[in-house]
Amino acid sequence: MADDLYAQYQEEFGAKFDLGIDLNDFPDLVDKSYCHDVAPSFYFNVDGQYYTLWIDHEEPAEREFPEAKRFTILKAYNDDENGINIVNESEPPVFETESVEEIQDKLNDMMDTRPILSM
Repeated sequence: MADDLYAQYQEEFGAKFDLGIDLNDFPDLVDKSYCHDVAPSFYFNVDGQYYTLWIDHEEPAEREFPEAKRFTILKAYNDDENGINIVNESEPPVFETESVEEIQDKLNDMMDTRPILSM
């Protein structure tokens, strides 16, 4: 089946949509992209707190909101009733950037919750 060849974000936003990041580098990101949203989105959980990462078009002119940053992380919560991750829009973004390197660093920092071993 051809649909199995594409990730959810590719089915919703096109096979050539450029995320700017390699999803293989961030296996904790769960694709929750939906065609009625303005951009692909992924959720992840850090110590019980859910977050949603939105990734918009690289070119601001292609974005529904050109003034918005390409990468945005928002706090979210999980609606246990039907298992859908919902963005908590009442809080300001946790992080916003245009930079691929900055979003990679931020995701690595947030997802690196391993305890530091002291000697």
